[in-house]
Amino acid sequence: MVLRRIGDRGHSILVIEHNLAVLKSADWILEVGPEAGANGGRIVAEGTPEDIARADTATSPFLRS
Repeated sequence: MVLRRIGDRGHSILVIEHNLAVLKSADWILEVGPEAGANGGRIVAEGTPEDIARADTATSPFLRS
């Protein structure tokens, strides 16, 4: 609720999160991967939660369900 109020006032919000409830409520997602550590750090998908659900990424199957 607090984040929504901040956004409603015209501010941008950047949240680093793995929680699917937060991801499905996001306006825009940047998925970084494809793995962790040395194999990570690249943007593998970006878009709305619906866009990410249609993509072929580590997160997409979880957003689809």
